[in-house]
Amino acid sequence: MENRIRFYCSRYGLTGFLSVCILLLFLKSPVLAATGSFSVMLWNRELQALESLGRKAGNEVGAERNVQAGTEHVPVRYDPRQEQMVTPVRDQQNLALCWDYAGIALMESALLKKGYRGADVDLSELHGAYAAYCQQADGSSFSQFCRRPNTRTALFEAVLAGMGPVLEAEIPMRQITDDFTLPEQQLCRQQYKVVSAKIQPLSDADACKQQILQTGGLMISYYSYGLYYRDQTEGGDTSYYFPYGTKSLNHTVEVVGWDDIYSAEHFVKKPQKDGAWLVKNSWGQKGYSRAGSGFYWISYEDGSLKEQLALSVQMSGKMVQIKPPTAESTGREEKQEEEEKVISDPTPTWEERKECALWQMPVIEEIKPGRKHAVRDRLSMQRKLVNRF
Repeated sequence: MENRIRFYCSRYGLTGFLSVCILLLFLKSPVLAATGSFSVMLWNRELQALESLGRKAGNEVGAERNVQAGTEHVPVRYDPRQEQMVTPVRDQQNLALCWDYAGIALMESALLKKGYRGADVDLSELHGAYAAYCQQADGSSFSQFCRRPNTRTALFEAVLAGMGPVLEAEIPMRQITDDFTLPEQQLCRQQYKVVSAKIQPLSDADACKQQILQTGGLMISYYSYGLYYRDQTEGGDTSYYFPYGTKSLNHTVEVVGWDDIYSAEHFVKKPQKDGAWLVKNSWGQKGYSRAGSGFYWISYEDGSLKEQLALSVQMSGKMVQIKPPTAESTGREEKQEEEEKVISDPTPTWEERKECALWQMPVIEEIKPGRKHAVRDRLSMQRKLVNRF
């Protein structure tokens, strides 16, 4: 490296020297290297705002804060792939939707913990992204929305508003264009509901591991930088460790497991301690340089993980479907309710029927001499009318 620096300086003079300095600064500085980055503080604020939004919406979001930590034994290593407790890796392609793919993966893992399998846990990333887009409503097209940085919790804000998640079979991924739209009847549907969520510091490793065992995963963000990925050949897992302390983040993923004895030798730059989180990425079933499995190990010591919060969710145990009512269906439902109301009215008692019949008959104010038989006839008519009910 020193010989190259001397070569550029001697050949290109001051211009070459400045170019080398800028290049070195670019390689070392997370601020210059990051595109679409956001701060740890902003990430934490978004998660806290999501918790507050859930409370206002009447959901049990944040309710698990007061639940005592589980006593389940935490193993040294946990890999859900061995138990088929994680869904396949998806590919966000050239879209800036890592937050959408990570959120969908988080809900799928929670559904697996509920016992759902197969197509019942394959949720639509396209519906999630469009629902989040409708929540923003800033005048941009859907295509522009999918290619720019957005709020990392936008998916869950839409879910709390009653939009999604739905199954991939209903709204599969397709080409995203400027004029893409979904009808309201498809947009305002829910196959499942988020019934609770929890945020906690990622630095509390034991609590995070307990949460993964209970709900299937955690959603986190970290600082992604290409030089520090090491892909393994023959379908092995990628490893990643950013050695510098930074408060910048630029990529959102799901943590699905861990390994306390994952060797520090696996990383490009060796961290001080062994151990790593198992992460499900959204770049397809490949690593950073087109080799690997789509999963990778990120060191416990990573410089961007030290101060952030992590999100976990629990899903409803039964499928719910919500559709916006049409005028025809509303009229039909009102008519049905009226019929049910008539049918469900309790049978009146004999005293009630008698009172009703007597109320409908003319009142006899007095009995005149010689008209007793007429009065008897009138009372007889009243008794007959009562017996008719």
